[in-house]
Amino acid sequence: EKRNLYFPAGYYRLAGSLRVANANITIEGQSAGNVTLDLSDGVGSCLAVQAGGDVTIRNFTLLGHTGLAEKAGSFRMSNGVDSFWACALKSCSAITVTSTERVLIENCHARRMASEAFYCQGAMRTSTNEPRQLTKSLTWLRCSAIDCAANGFNNNDVSENIYLLQSRVDGVGWHAYEGPARFIRLQNNYVRNAGPFTIGDMSHRTEDLHRLGCGQAIVSGNVFEGIGRAEGVAVNHGAGEVVICDNLFINYNGPAINASSYTVPTSYPSKHITVSNNIIDMTCQGDKPRPCTAITVTAPGTIVHDNHIYVRGQTDARVTGIAIGEQALNAQVHDNLIENCGRGIVTTRLRGRITEAADDKTFVQDGLPNEWADSDCYRGWRLVWMRDGKPGDQSVVEAFDPKTLRFTLREARPTKAGETFEAFPPYPTNWRIVGNTVTGCLSPVILDSYGSAACRFSGNIITRGTATHVREAVVVKGLFQLLGNQISGFDEPGSVGLSLYPDSFGKPLPNVIRGNVIERCAAPVGESEKGLWEAAQRASAQE
Repeated sequence: EKRNLYFPAGYYRLAGSLRVANANITIEGQSAGNVTLDLSDGVGSCLAVQAGGDVTIRNFTLLGHTGLAEKAGSFRMSNGVDSFWACALKSCSAITVTSTERVLIENCHARRMASEAFYCQGAMRTSTNEPRQLTKSLTWLRCSAIDCAANGFNNNDVSENIYLLQSRVDGVGWHAYEGPARFIRLQNNYVRNAGPFTIGDMSHRTEDLHRLGCGQAIVSGNVFEGIGRAEGVAVNHGAGEVVICDNLFINYNGPAINASSYTVPTSYPSKHITVSNNIIDMTCQGDKPRPCTAITVTAPGTIVHDNHIYVRGQTDARVTGIAIGEQALNAQVHDNLIENCGRGIVTTRLRGRITEAADDKTFVQDGLPNEWADSDCYRGWRLVWMRDGKPGDQSVVEAFDPKTLRFTLREARPTKAGETFEAFPPYPTNWRIVGNTVTGCLSPVILDSYGSAACRFSGNIITRGTATHVREAVVVKGLFQLLGNQISGFDEPGSVGLSLYPDSFGKPLPNVIRGNVIERCAAPVGESEKGLWEAAQRASAQE
């Protein structure tokens, strides 16, 4: 039997949580504007729902005691791994859910919550076991989190079918949304002055994630406005099968989309992400502009296509359009339009640092993603040891242990904590950077990664537009195929259409360069040292 609990118009002061356990119930206020649950002198949650089958909560304003300006800090604990969040000393949340099977929270509005405003935690399904009680569907509809100290909306679990719809986040101290749940939809919301919509953040390297995964998500139709803190959408720490599409970023003064493979010792890297059809306006309207990148890709299996990235008016040197990291194997970047940025499309190298050297062949590091057990585990990867920022000797990785996180070299060499290196795979990285238009940028294209014979940069249109003092249109410092591109209008004195550099060890690169049109450029081709263009011509003739 489903029960009903009705709150007449009124202002209700609470000393602690109103708890509902093992119920099928609708809890409804007369209207959100006329029913306030005030926990400003208490601790806990205004409403706390535990277990039960079918719960609906609607039409409340929920008031806590700690706003964004008074948010508590955090600190690392003595074990060097865990953190303590000081808001736990006097917590307050709007609505918390624990393993309730089906939940609808509608037209509920959180203000001044010290802890996560809307929070869900509970049991999880595994590939071999489905608990009798777990959250199978949770919807936040037409809700808001405003002037709150921690997360706006949070799944601190792997509950399933999570919907955040038509809601508003305005002024929260941590994430606008955070969660490693399965089958997440974040759609048609408005966000400003908040941390990111964070997909993933799974802080456990459990074996079962290889079977069921987590953080599968669709992020679409949202508006992110660059007022105050601006951190967009972040995919990290174990998420996979994520679609980020059809969002608007307006006057954005921060990273819009980050498809990240970054890990900590307790997480896996994310993978399999599609970023498409977003309009990203990186024009800063505030008085504190900061360097930022519209789309960053370091997760393997990422596709970025049909996005429009731009700065209105004059070119802005602080903005990068799309950045692709060496670790983003099989990345596809095509049919994007980038206008008036400092840098248009750039590729970067993968760098690591030894944190613990067990012996001359074995070490733990930070920088390279701590890979999944079903990956290649870095077998055969090359490490280039850096000395004063310059490449030195090389090593080959024999193995990476996904349980101990230890790397083993094929041959011994003296290693020590603090040493840095660059890394690249022994096989093609399979990049396809195709059909993009880059115009009005100060550094339109910088291909500065090791690359491979299967890194193709083709069919792109690169023009100077209204940018001035553009020294080099396309810079090549790694192994790429440049096929059928159009480079046009870099006619200022000293400007170069295509600039060639040797590899990290000073050797000419056998880049295949064929079928490109370089027109109205002061110098069509430039080389940092003699012989680079000749090496490219030989490679192109042999292909």
